[in-house]
Amino acid sequence: MGFFQIPGLPEALLRSGDWRRFRLNLIRSGLSPVFADRYIAALRQPGALTAAINWYRGVRPFADSRPIPVSTPTLLIWGSRDAFVHRKGVRDTARFVSGPYRLEVLEGASHWIPEQAPDRVAELIGIHFASASPGSSHPDHHRAARK
Repeated sequence: MGFFQIPGLPEALLRSGDWRRFRLNLIRSGLSPVFADRYIAALRQPGALTAAINWYRGVRPFADSRPIPVSTPTLLIWGSRDAFVHRKGVRDTARFVSGPYRLEVLEGASHWIPEQAPDRVAELIGIHFASASPGSSHPDHHRAARK
């Protein structure tokens, strides 16, 4: 994430070689070639790559060392083969959530969960929103961790 803080350089590197290296890195991280091509086609649009990178530029992990607990009902869906978000960080997430929290680990999924398991993601999000609605007595409306 620190690399993406540098103005202009990440964009130049990702576009270099007609996007070939970036495409290969997407595929190595678990994204299918079909989705890698779709992502690159979208990122080729004027301003799209900078807009995507600006999400990382907006994250200031060391700006304030006093985390504010998240009280909003939270669902974390994580793929066990994620090359970018590591297991320790996923385990530690619950410490920063004071409200209802649920962890769903999708075994064998990579960083690209919506592309790899869209039906399961939709199901989990539907359950999450149903259980997080006011007055819900849904059994998933509690702190839970599933592995």
